[in-house]
Amino acid sequence: MGDAHTPRVPFPPFSSSLVTREQLIQAATSVGTRLEALAIRSEPGMNWLGVDVMVDTQRGAIWQVKPGSATLYDGLPGIILFLSYLGKVTGVSRYLDLAHQALLALDCQIDRNKSFRVTQHIGAFSGLGSLVYLFSHLSTLQGGDAFLARAQQLVEEIEPLIEQDKQFDMIAGSAGCISSLLVLYQLAPSPRTLEVAIRCGEHLLANAHSLAGGLGWYTLRDSVAPAVFSHGAAGIALSLFQLAAASQQERFSQAAQAALTYERSLFSVEQGNWRRVLNPEEYDYPVTWCYGASGIGLARLACLPYLDNEQIRQEIHIALAATLKEGFGYNQSLCHGDLGNLETLLIAAQALGDPGYQEEVARLATLILGGIQEHGWVTGVPLGVETPGLMNGLAGIGYQLLRLADPAKVPSVLSLAPPFSEVM
Repeated sequence: MGDAHTPRVPFPPFSSSLVTREQLIQAATSVGTRLEALAIRSEPGMNWLGVDVMVDTQRGAIWQVKPGSATLYDGLPGIILFLSYLGKVTGVSRYLDLAHQALLALDCQIDRNKSFRVTQHIGAFSGLGSLVYLFSHLSTLQGGDAFLARAQQLVEEIEPLIEQDKQFDMIAGSAGCISSLLVLYQLAPSPRTLEVAIRCGEHLLANAHSLAGGLGWYTLRDSVAPAVFSHGAAGIALSLFQLAAASQQERFSQAAQAALTYERSLFSVEQGNWRRVLNPEEYDYPVTWCYGASGIGLARLACLPYLDNEQIRQEIHIALAATLKEGFGYNQSLCHGDLGNLETLLIAAQALGDPGYQEEVARLATLILGGIQEHGWVTGVPLGVETPGLMNGLAGIGYQLLRLADPAKVPSVLSLAPPFSEVM
Protein backbone atom coordinates (compact mmCIF):
# COMPACT_ATOMS: atom_id res chain seq x y z
CA MET A 1 0.00 0.00 0.00
CA GLY A 2 1.29 3.45 -0.80
CA ASP A 3 2.79 2.87 -4.25
CA ALA A 4 0.11 4.77 -6.14
CA HIS A 5 1.45 7.36 -8.57
CA THR A 6 -0.37 10.60 -7.95
CA PRO A 7 0.26 14.05 -9.36
CA ARG A 8 2.23 16.64 -7.47
CA VAL A 9 0.17 19.45 -6.01
CA PRO A 10 2.04 22.76 -6.23
CA PHE A 11 1.68 24.96 -3.18
CA PRO A 12 0.39 28.49 -3.66
CA PRO A 13 2.65 31.36 -2.62
CA PHE A 14 3.01 31.40 1.15
CA SER A 15 1.01 34.00 2.99
CA SER A 16 2.17 35.48 6.27
CA SER A 17 -1.39 34.94 7.50
CA LEU A 18 -1.30 31.46 9.04
CA VAL A 19 -4.28 29.14 8.87
CA THR A 20 -6.67 29.38 11.82
CA ARG A 21 -8.49 26.71 13.79
CA GLU A 22 -11.78 27.91 12.33
CA GLN A 23 -10.48 27.58 8.76
CA LEU A 24 -9.26 24.03 9.41
CA ILE A 25 -12.61 23.03 10.91
CA GLN A 26 -14.42 24.62 7.99
CA ALA A 27 -12.21 22.63 5.57
CA ALA A 28 -12.88 19.40 7.48
CA THR A 29 -16.59 20.18 7.44
CA SER A 30 -16.44 20.59 3.66
CA VAL A 31 -15.07 17.06 3.42
CA GLY A 32 -17.91 15.80 5.62
CA THR A 33 -20.45 17.55 3.42
CA ARG A 34 -18.89 16.00 0.31
CA LEU A 35 -19.05 12.53 1.87
CA GLU A 36 -22.69 13.20 2.67
CA ALA A 37 -23.33 14.01 -1.01
CA LEU A 38 -21.48 10.90 -2.19
CA ALA A 39 -23.23 8.49 0.19
CA ILE A 40 -25.31 5.74 -1.39
CA ARG A 41 -28.26 4.40 0.53
CA SER A 42 -27.89 0.69 1.06
CA GLU A 43 -30.11 -1.75 2.92
CA PRO A 44 -29.62 -1.00 5.69
CA GLY A 45 -27.73 2.25 6.14
CA MET A 46 -25.26 4.10 3.92
CA ASN A 47 -22.18 3.11 1.97
CA TRP A 48 -19.78 4.66 -0.55
CA LEU A 49 -18.08 3.57 -3.74
CA GLY A 50 -14.32 3.91 -3.58
CA VAL A 51 -11.14 3.06 -5.45
CA ASP A 52 -9.29 0.08 -4.00
CA VAL A 53 -6.19 -1.86 -4.99
CA MET A 54 -6.21 -5.58 -5.63
CA VAL A 55 -2.84 -7.32 -5.90
CA ASP A 56 -2.70 -9.85 -8.73
CA THR A 57 0.29 -12.20 -8.70
CA GLN A 58 0.51 -12.04 -12.49
CA ARG A 59 -0.37 -8.42 -13.24
CA GLY A 60 0.61 -6.59 -10.06
CA ALA A 61 -1.58 -3.89 -8.52
CA ILE A 62 -5.00 -3.51 -10.13
CA TRP A 63 -7.19 -0.59 -9.07
CA GLN A 64 -10.92 -1.20 -8.96
CA VAL A 65 -14.13 0.50 -7.84
CA LYS A 66 -16.04 -1.24 -5.06
CA PRO A 67 -18.24 -0.51 -2.03
CA GLY A 68 -16.64 0.37 1.29
CA SER A 69 -15.45 -2.73 3.15
CA ALA A 70 -15.05 -3.45 6.87
CA THR A 71 -11.48 -2.14 7.10
CA LEU A 72 -10.08 1.03 8.61
CA TYR A 73 -7.73 1.52 5.66
CA ASP A 74 -10.24 2.26 2.92
CA GLY A 75 -13.62 1.05 4.14
CA LEU A 76 -16.52 2.00 6.37
CA PRO A 77 -14.67 2.01 9.74
CA GLY A 78 -12.39 4.85 8.63
CA ILE A 79 -15.28 6.90 7.28
CA ILE A 80 -17.30 6.29 10.47
CA LEU A 81 -14.33 7.32 12.60
CA PHE A 82 -13.97 10.64 10.75
CA LEU A 83 -17.67 11.47 10.71
CA SER A 84 -18.01 10.63 14.41
CA TYR A 85 -15.18 12.96 15.41
CA LEU A 86 -16.42 15.64 13.01
CA GLY A 87 -19.89 15.53 14.55
CA LYS A 88 -18.51 15.67 18.09
CA VAL A 89 -16.06 18.51 17.51
CA THR A 90 -18.43 20.67 15.44
CA GLY A 91 -21.65 19.75 17.24
CA VAL A 92 -23.35 19.19 13.86
CA SER A 93 -25.69 16.28 14.42
CA ARG A 94 -26.14 15.28 10.79
CA TYR A 95 -22.55 13.99 10.64
CA LEU A 96 -23.27 11.80 13.66
CA ASP A 97 -26.45 10.64 11.93
CA LEU A 98 -24.49 9.80 8.80
CA ALA A 99 -21.93 7.89 10.89
CA HIS A 100 -24.81 5.95 12.45
CA GLN A 101 -26.20 5.07 9.01
CA ALA A 102 -22.75 3.90 7.92
CA LEU A 103 -22.49 1.82 11.09
CA LEU A 104 -25.72 0.03 10.16
CA ALA A 105 -24.17 -0.92 6.82
CA LEU A 106 -20.98 -2.01 8.59
CA ASP A 107 -22.98 -4.20 11.00
CA CYS A 108 -24.57 -5.88 8.01
CA GLN A 109 -21.13 -6.56 6.52
CA ILE A 110 -19.82 -7.93 9.80
CA ASP A 111 -22.72 -10.36 10.06
CA ARG A 112 -22.33 -11.38 6.42
CA ASN A 113 -18.58 -11.95 6.79
CA LYS A 114 -18.74 -14.14 9.88
CA SER A 115 -18.67 -17.28 7.77
CA PHE A 116 -15.37 -16.09 6.25
CA ARG A 117 -13.62 -15.37 9.55
CA VAL A 118 -11.14 -18.23 9.04
CA THR A 119 -9.56 -16.34 6.14
CA GLN A 120 -9.58 -12.84 7.59
CA HIS A 121 -6.58 -10.72 8.52
CA ILE A 122 -6.20 -9.42 12.06
CA GLY A 123 -4.30 -6.15 11.57
CA ALA A 124 -5.26 -2.65 12.62
CA PHE A 125 -5.83 -1.14 9.18
CA SER A 126 -6.93 -4.17 7.16
CA GLY A 127 -8.31 -6.82 9.49
CA LEU A 128 -10.37 -7.45 12.59
CA GLY A 129 -8.12 -5.07 14.51
CA SER A 130 -9.82 -2.31 12.47
CA LEU A 131 -13.10 -3.07 14.20
CA VAL A 132 -11.52 -3.32 17.64
CA TYR A 133 -9.97 0.11 17.11
CA LEU A 134 -13.19 1.67 15.80
CA PHE A 135 -15.42 0.27 18.55
CA SER A 136 -12.92 1.36 21.21
CA HIS A 137 -13.15 4.94 19.94
CA LEU A 138 -16.92 4.82 19.58
CA SER A 139 -17.20 3.71 23.19
CA THR A 140 -15.72 7.08 24.20
CA LEU A 141 -17.44 9.14 21.53
CA GLN A 142 -20.90 7.73 22.19
CA GLY A 143 -20.57 6.48 25.77
CA GLY A 144 -21.92 3.30 27.31
CA ASP A 145 -20.55 -0.23 27.35
CA ALA A 146 -22.12 -1.63 24.18
CA PHE A 147 -19.17 -0.83 21.91
CA LEU A 148 -16.65 -2.11 24.44
CA ALA A 149 -18.61 -5.36 24.61
CA ARG A 150 -18.50 -5.64 20.82
CA ALA A 151 -14.75 -5.06 20.79
CA GLN A 152 -14.25 -7.68 23.50
CA GLN A 153 -16.32 -10.16 21.50
CA LEU A 154 -13.92 -9.62 18.60
CA VAL A 155 -11.02 -10.58 20.86
CA GLU A 156 -12.44 -14.10 20.95
CA GLU A 157 -12.76 -14.17 17.16
CA ILE A 158 -9.18 -12.96 16.69
CA GLU A 159 -7.54 -15.53 18.94
CA PRO A 160 -7.89 -18.59 16.63
CA LEU A 161 -6.69 -16.54 13.62
CA ILE A 162 -3.30 -15.59 15.06
CA GLU A 163 -1.43 -18.72 14.01
CA GLN A 164 -2.40 -18.30 10.37
CA ASP A 165 -1.16 -14.69 10.20
CA LYS A 166 1.55 -14.38 7.55
CA GLN A 167 1.50 -10.58 7.31
CA PHE A 168 2.89 -9.79 10.78
CA ASP A 169 2.74 -6.03 10.14
CA MET A 170 0.71 -3.03 11.31
CA ILE A 171 -1.61 -3.04 8.30
CA ALA A 172 -2.92 -6.61 8.25
CA GLY A 173 -0.96 -8.59 10.82
CA SER A 174 -0.18 -9.30 14.45
CA ALA A 175 1.65 -6.00 15.10
CA GLY A 176 -1.42 -3.93 14.24
CA CYS A 177 -3.60 -6.33 16.17
CA ILE A 178 -1.47 -5.80 19.28
CA SER A 179 -1.81 -2.03 19.05
CA SER A 180 -5.59 -2.23 18.56
CA LEU A 181 -6.03 -4.69 21.44
CA LEU A 182 -3.97 -2.50 23.74
CA VAL A 183 -6.20 0.49 22.96
CA LEU A 184 -9.13 -1.64 24.10
CA TYR A 185 -7.14 -2.86 27.12
CA GLN A 186 -6.43 0.73 28.16
CA LEU A 187 -10.15 1.54 28.10
CA ALA A 188 -11.37 -1.73 29.63
CA PRO A 189 -8.54 -3.70 31.29
CA SER A 190 -9.25 -7.40 30.82
CA PRO A 191 -6.83 -10.30 31.34
CA ARG A 192 -8.31 -11.96 28.26
CA THR A 193 -7.57 -8.99 25.98
CA LEU A 194 -3.99 -8.86 27.24
CA GLU A 195 -3.66 -12.63 26.86
CA VAL A 196 -4.61 -12.48 23.18
CA ALA A 197 -2.26 -9.52 22.63
CA ILE A 198 0.54 -11.60 24.17
CA ARG A 199 -0.35 -14.45 21.83
CA CYS A 200 0.14 -12.03 18.92
CA GLY A 201 3.52 -11.03 20.37
CA GLU A 202 4.58 -14.64 20.71
CA HIS A 203 3.57 -15.20 17.08
CA LEU A 204 5.81 -12.31 16.05
CA LEU A 205 8.75 -13.66 18.02
CA ALA A 206 8.29 -17.15 16.55
CA ASN A 207 8.33 -15.78 12.99
CA ALA A 208 11.20 -13.28 13.29
CA HIS A 209 14.31 -13.77 11.16
CA SER A 210 17.86 -12.96 12.24
CA LEU A 211 18.98 -10.20 9.89
CA ALA A 212 21.98 -7.86 10.06
CA GLY A 213 22.50 -8.50 13.75
CA GLY A 214 18.84 -7.87 14.59
CA LEU A 215 15.36 -9.13 13.75
CA GLY A 216 13.17 -8.63 10.71
CA TRP A 217 9.92 -10.04 9.38
CA TYR A 218 9.09 -11.16 5.84
CA THR A 219 5.86 -9.21 5.53
CA LEU A 220 5.52 -8.60 1.79
CA ARG A 221 7.07 -11.66 0.18
CA ASP A 222 9.73 -14.25 0.97
CA SER A 223 13.10 -12.75 1.90
CA VAL A 224 11.75 -9.18 1.94
CA ALA A 225 11.82 -7.60 5.40
CA PRO A 226 10.97 -3.90 5.08
CA ALA A 227 12.20 -1.16 7.41
CA VAL A 228 8.98 0.84 7.42
CA PHE A 229 5.99 1.67 9.61
CA SER A 230 3.15 0.05 7.68
CA HIS A 231 4.69 -3.27 6.69
CA GLY A 232 7.95 -3.49 8.56
CA ALA A 233 10.31 -3.23 11.47
CA ALA A 234 9.40 0.29 12.63
CA GLY A 235 5.73 -0.51 13.22
CA ILE A 236 6.41 -3.99 14.58
CA ALA A 237 8.96 -2.60 17.05
CA LEU A 238 6.44 -0.04 18.31
CA SER A 239 3.80 -2.70 18.91
CA LEU A 240 6.29 -4.89 20.78
CA PHE A 241 7.39 -1.98 22.99
CA GLN A 242 3.72 -1.32 23.78
CA LEU A 243 3.17 -4.98 24.59
CA ALA A 244 6.24 -5.15 26.81
CA ALA A 245 4.94 -2.22 28.85
CA ALA A 246 1.43 -3.68 29.19
CA SER A 247 2.55 -7.23 29.96
CA GLN A 248 5.72 -6.43 31.91
CA GLN A 249 7.53 -9.07 29.82
CA GLU A 250 11.04 -7.98 28.88
CA ARG A 251 11.32 -10.44 25.97
CA PHE A 252 9.06 -8.24 23.86
CA SER A 253 11.17 -5.15 24.55
CA GLN A 254 14.32 -7.07 23.62
CA ALA A 255 12.73 -8.14 20.32
CA ALA A 256 11.67 -4.55 19.64
CA GLN A 257 15.23 -3.32 20.17
CA ALA A 258 16.50 -6.07 17.87
CA ALA A 259 14.05 -4.86 15.21
CA LEU A 260 15.55 -1.37 15.51
CA THR A 261 19.03 -2.88 15.12
CA TYR A 262 18.01 -4.48 11.85
CA GLU A 263 16.37 -1.29 10.65
CA ARG A 264 19.51 0.71 11.38
CA SER A 265 21.45 -1.53 8.99
CA LEU A 266 19.39 0.01 6.18
CA PHE A 267 20.21 3.61 7.05
CA SER A 268 22.25 5.61 4.54
CA VAL A 269 24.29 8.51 5.89
CA GLU A 270 24.58 9.93 2.37
CA GLN A 271 20.81 9.84 1.81
CA GLY A 272 19.89 10.81 5.36
CA ASN A 273 17.17 8.17 5.13
CA TRP A 274 16.44 4.47 5.46
CA ARG A 275 16.40 2.10 2.51
CA ARG A 276 13.02 0.45 2.22
CA VAL A 277 14.33 -3.15 2.19
CA LEU A 278 17.61 -5.05 2.51
CA ASN A 279 17.59 -6.20 -1.12
CA PRO A 280 20.41 -4.26 -2.86
CA GLU A 281 18.36 -4.18 -6.08
CA GLU A 282 15.71 -2.06 -4.37
CA TYR A 283 17.62 1.02 -3.27
CA ASP A 284 14.81 3.48 -2.79
CA TYR A 285 14.52 5.98 0.05
CA PRO A 286 10.88 7.09 0.31
CA VAL A 287 9.52 9.74 2.66
CA THR A 288 5.96 8.73 3.57
CA TRP A 289 4.05 7.32 6.52
CA CYS A 290 3.71 3.91 4.93
CA TYR A 291 7.26 3.67 3.60
CA GLY A 292 10.26 5.67 4.67
CA ALA A 293 11.51 8.43 6.91
CA SER A 294 8.20 9.99 7.94
CA GLY A 295 6.74 6.74 9.23
CA ILE A 296 10.00 5.72 10.88
CA GLY A 297 10.15 9.11 12.61
CA LEU A 298 6.56 8.72 13.81
CA ALA A 299 7.35 5.26 15.17
CA ARG A 300 10.43 6.54 17.01
CA LEU A 301 8.44 9.37 18.55
CA ALA A 302 5.79 6.90 19.72
CA CYS A 303 8.56 4.71 21.18
CA LEU A 304 9.93 7.46 23.44
CA PRO A 305 7.86 6.42 26.49
CA TYR A 306 9.49 2.99 26.28
CA LEU A 307 13.01 3.74 25.03
CA ASP A 308 14.45 7.23 25.24
CA ASN A 309 18.14 7.72 24.54
CA GLU A 310 20.46 9.85 22.46
CA GLN A 311 20.41 7.47 19.48
CA ILE A 312 16.61 7.41 19.31
CA ARG A 313 16.42 11.20 19.46
CA GLN A 314 19.09 11.57 16.81
CA GLU A 315 17.11 9.26 14.52
CA ILE A 316 13.97 11.29 15.17
CA HIS A 317 15.70 14.49 14.07
CA ILE A 318 17.13 12.75 10.98
CA ALA A 319 13.65 11.55 10.04
CA LEU A 320 12.16 15.00 10.61
CA ALA A 321 14.86 16.62 8.46
CA ALA A 322 14.14 14.17 5.61
CA THR A 323 10.41 14.77 5.95
CA LEU A 324 10.80 18.54 5.83
CA LYS A 325 13.15 18.32 2.86
CA GLU A 326 11.26 15.89 0.62
CA GLY A 327 7.89 15.07 2.19
CA PHE A 328 5.55 17.74 0.84
CA GLY A 329 4.01 18.94 -2.39
CA TYR A 330 2.39 15.62 -3.31
CA ASN A 331 -1.15 14.34 -2.74
CA GLN A 332 -2.97 15.06 0.53
CA SER A 333 -3.55 11.50 1.74
CA LEU A 334 -2.60 10.05 5.11
CA CYS A 335 -0.89 6.95 3.75
CA HIS A 336 1.62 8.51 1.37
CA GLY A 337 0.78 12.18 1.15
CA ASP A 338 1.31 15.57 2.74
CA LEU A 339 -1.15 15.25 5.61
CA GLY A 340 0.32 11.91 6.67
CA ASN A 341 3.79 13.43 6.73
CA LEU A 342 2.53 16.47 8.60
CA GLU A 343 1.36 14.16 11.41
CA THR A 344 4.98 13.27 12.16
CA LEU A 345 5.82 16.95 12.58
CA LEU A 346 2.73 17.50 14.73
CA ILE A 347 3.70 14.64 17.06
CA ALA A 348 7.27 15.97 17.17
CA ALA A 349 6.05 19.43 18.15
CA GLN A 350 4.04 17.88 20.99
CA ALA A 351 6.61 15.36 22.19
CA LEU A 352 9.83 17.35 21.85
CA GLY A 353 8.59 20.76 22.95
CA ASP A 354 10.48 22.42 20.09
CA PRO A 355 8.66 25.58 18.91
CA GLY A 356 10.44 25.29 15.57
CA TYR A 357 8.46 22.18 14.69
CA GLN A 358 5.21 23.83 15.73
CA GLU A 359 6.04 26.72 13.40
CA GLU A 360 6.63 24.25 10.57
CA VAL A 361 3.28 22.56 11.28
CA ALA A 362 1.49 25.91 11.05
CA ARG A 363 3.36 26.92 7.89
CA LEU A 364 2.79 23.62 6.10
CA ALA A 365 -0.85 23.39 7.20
CA THR A 366 -1.36 26.84 5.66
CA LEU A 367 0.25 25.70 2.38
CA ILE A 368 -1.66 22.41 2.25
CA LEU A 369 -4.98 24.13 2.86
CA GLY A 370 -4.09 26.70 0.23
CA GLY A 371 -3.38 23.87 -2.21
CA ILE A 372 -6.75 22.29 -1.42
CA GLN A 373 -8.52 25.59 -1.98
CA GLU A 374 -6.75 26.13 -5.30
CA HIS A 375 -6.67 22.60 -6.74
CA GLY A 376 -9.27 20.65 -4.77
CA TRP A 377 -8.72 17.43 -2.86
CA VAL A 378 -6.04 15.20 -4.35
CA THR A 379 -6.21 11.69 -2.96
CA GLY A 380 -3.56 8.97 -2.80
CA VAL A 381 -4.91 6.79 -5.60
CA PRO A 382 -3.88 6.96 -9.28
CA LEU A 383 -4.51 10.39 -10.82
CA GLY A 384 -5.62 11.64 -7.39
CA VAL A 385 -9.24 10.77 -8.16
CA GLU A 386 -11.95 11.12 -5.55
CA THR A 387 -12.29 8.16 -3.19
CA PRO A 388 -13.94 8.22 0.26
CA GLY A 389 -11.66 6.08 2.44
CA LEU A 390 -9.43 7.01 5.37
CA MET A 391 -5.87 6.27 4.35
CA ASN A 392 -5.99 7.20 0.67
CA GLY A 393 -9.09 9.34 0.46
CA LEU A 394 -11.41 12.07 1.62
CA ALA A 395 -12.12 10.75 5.11
CA GLY A 396 -8.41 10.83 5.94
CA ILE A 397 -7.99 14.34 4.54
CA GLY A 398 -10.93 15.52 6.62
CA TYR A 399 -9.76 13.66 9.72
CA GLN A 400 -6.29 15.18 9.64
CA LEU A 401 -7.59 18.70 9.01
CA LEU A 402 -9.82 18.21 12.06
CA ARG A 403 -6.87 16.91 14.07
CA LEU A 404 -4.76 19.91 13.11
CA ALA A 405 -7.59 22.13 14.36
CA ASP A 406 -8.05 20.22 17.65
CA PRO A 407 -5.08 17.94 18.42
CA ALA A 408 -6.17 17.68 22.06
CA LYS A 409 -9.54 16.19 21.04
CA VAL A 410 -8.79 14.25 17.87
CA PRO A 411 -6.13 11.53 18.39
CA SER A 412 -3.45 10.33 15.98
CA VAL A 413 -4.92 7.53 13.90
CA LEU A 414 -1.57 7.05 12.13
CA SER A 415 0.04 5.93 15.40
CA LEU A 416 -3.14 4.09 16.46
CA ALA A 417 -3.56 6.32 19.50
CA PRO A 418 -6.40 5.67 21.93
CA PRO A 419 -9.29 8.12 22.28
CA PHE A 420 -8.92 11.01 24.67
CA SER A 421 -10.99 10.65 27.81
CA GLU A 422 -13.16 13.60 26.81
CA VAL A 423 -13.74 14.68 23.23
CA MET A 424 -15.89 17.69 24.15
